[in-house]
Amino acid sequence: MEHARSKMAFAVLVLGLSQGLGAAQAEQIKASGCARAGTEAGCIILQDGKQTYEITSASPKPAIDTYGTVTGTISSKMTMCMEGKPLENAEWKPDPTKACAN
Repeated sequence: MEHARSKMAFAVLVLGLSQGLGAAQAEQIKASGCARAGTEAGCIILQDGKQTYEITSASPKPAIDTYGTVTGTISSKMTMCMEGKPLENAEWKPDPTKACAN
């Protein structure tokens, strides 16, 4: 019985470490552009070059049609927005010196 507990403890440890490594390898990004309304109600996206990011959860919440920079981690989670790469732990910094063309 003791051997079975040791195996279980080892499996839990390995699983925990592998999940931790996955989190450490998450892709961090920094992108700049105009916060735009997404296709779905309440969604906010940002286009930086050819890449689109879903920044709805950024803090503070980006105002639509404002220019800024977002930093965050690309998430593999599905969102209701289904547009662009969703970001987690995203931070939005508006840049009032730049304007967005409507």
